[in-house]
Amino acid sequence: MNTIITQFVEKCTKNFYGAIEKIVKDNGTVSDLTVSLKKDFDELGVELVRFALESVDNELCNDSARKKSWSIDKKLQDKTLTTIFGDVHYQRTYFVSKFGKGYSHLCDRIFGIEPHERCDMNVKAKMVENAIDMSYEKSSKVFESKMSKQTVLNSIREIENGRLTIENKAEKSQVEILYVDADEDHVALQNGSSVMPYLAYVHEGYCDNEKSRKQLKNIRYFSGIYKNSEDFWIEVANYIEENYDTNYIKTIYLSGDGAGWIKQGIHWLPKVKLVLDKYHLNKYIISATGNVPEMRGDIWRSIYKQDLEKLKCVFADIKTCADSPQRIEQINKTLKYIKTNWTGIKNSYDDAYIGCSAEGHVSHILSERLSSRPLGWSYTGVDDMAKLRAFRANNGDIYEVVRGQKRDSRRKGIKKITENAVKRVAKNTNMIYTNVKPVALEKGLKNELYKALHAICYAI
Repeated sequence: MNTIITQFVEKCTKNFYGAIEKIVKDNGTVSDLTVSLKKDFDELGVELVRFALESVDNELCNDSARKKSWSIDKKLQDKTLTTIFGDVHYQRTYFVSKFGKGYSHLCDRIFGIEPHERCDMNVKAKMVENAIDMSYEKSSKVFESKMSKQTVLNSIREIENGRLTIENKAEKSQVEILYVDADEDHVALQNGSSVMPYLAYVHEGYCDNEKSRKQLKNIRYFSGIYKNSEDFWIEVANYIEENYDTNYIKTIYLSGDGAGWIKQGIHWLPKVKLVLDKYHLNKYIISATGNVPEMRGDIWRSIYKQDLEKLKCVFADIKTCADSPQRIEQINKTLKYIKTNWTGIKNSYDDAYIGCSAEGHVSHILSERLSSRPLGWSYTGVDDMAKLRAFRANNGDIYEVVRGQKRDSRRKGIKKITENAVKRVAKNTNMIYTNVKPVALEKGLKNELYKALHAICYAI
């Protein structure tokens, strides 16, 4: 261990002086220095990881507790593991259980390395984090050691959906009005069909701040593909129940485009009032009045006055001006849409209602990654990505999810056979600090920079 540190200090000191000299002579920048240092520290990281793995494996071979239950089957088998520092090439021993529990690289199991695992947890988490915003192929190239697209996909599939949750509030909030906006995306699948991932978000209205751009307060996203819309709304309802005092709530406004799956929410959310999103209503009206745009004002005036009979008369006049059978069909479809969602339209004029921005949120959370480009997804891939993007939008930490899953799965079947071995490795590394300073400074040129570093080093 001391040899590794000593060699690193000698090399790093030489490169450090060289990088500074280059900056002065060749008009370099601090970037040249950081690149040089990062390369050196990455090499040190690779060596230290290799040292840790092989040291523990060596101690296991000599450990008396291990000998009682595991025998050596094969010595020094090679393995390569990609880490955030780079590829670590190391050797470890293959053991066989004396009690019929099979074969195992005990060193790998201690460090949570699966039998066919090629990259460590941090690399996986980074690839998953990048895959939320970019293609699997681009995500696989974030490290110098190129991974395959399949490796990225496998890393995503390994994440259990149940872990993509955010902790509930410590205390239930008391608000009188709560808002739930909902919409869906349309994503093309590889087999030529399409699928609709749902998106809903719960919030408390606009934040009280002086920013020109309005922000929603305490927003929480929910997304994914659900075979039954009831399952989706139960998830939303559970969140509201666990985080809000429902006795204090007066109204929950459920906004959407009037789709059947959205209307299912009224059966699961407490004190709910369904609202039709004016964005979608306006799309229907524009389509029905394409040849007579001057009549759109009559439609909106009838809606504002909540006069359905007057509205029917307006549509009768529009129909007389239709320029094609297709236009008549669209006029009838629009009137039916308005009549079907009339209660939701009237609710949109409540004083406490602030509007719906679901279309923009669908574009930002789902479409940006899933459907804005000509991509072909698998059914599972759409569900995974929708949930990951919602989790990230909720300020979830992908690293904590991957780390937690790894922590729960590792060391299964292994108990306290390695404690003494690991302690011995730790004890052997206690002398690292002893010789670092003198070596670093004795190798340096005796210039002004050397003197400054010397003073700093011995002041620590």
